[in-house]
Amino acid sequence: MLEMKLTITAPDLSAAINNLAQTMSARVPGLQNGTSTCAEATNTTSVGADAVPAANPIQVTGVPTSAVPVAPAPTSVPVEQTAPVPTAAPAYTLEMIATAGTALIDAGKMKLLTDLIARYGISSITELDPSQYGAFATELRTLGAQI
Repeated sequence: MLEMKLTITAPDLSAAINNLAQTMSARVPGLQNGTSTCAEATNTTSVGADAVPAANPIQVTGVPTSAVPVAPAPTSVPVEQTAPVPTAAPAYTLEMIATAGTALIDAGKMKLLTDLIARYGISSITELDPSQYGAFATELRTLGAQI
């Protein structure tokens, strides 16, 4: 075990602390003109398992703790998260196209839907080739369907 003892003697420290307290009381509004006293500035500190607290702690009265400036906590800059950009066309199913077509019929756009089906050369959407689902869905969207 290593034991280390450190003794610091600072005879002018109490006068410096008293001067600091007087200066602060003159500059800080609302600070009482209390007296600042300082015990003899000789401290003995042991480092190790048998650490002993300071023999003569310094005591200053009349100085509010709010008078000590505190640096603000660092703020972090939020990183903007961007949504990934889709690189592939969405995959449509026959059920999705049928649901969108039904919504158009309910909205009174039956004639527009039958014209669209005729342009693809089919008599019903069940005959639509799966490779054409994307283009057909786009045209349904231009007619007002939610797909």
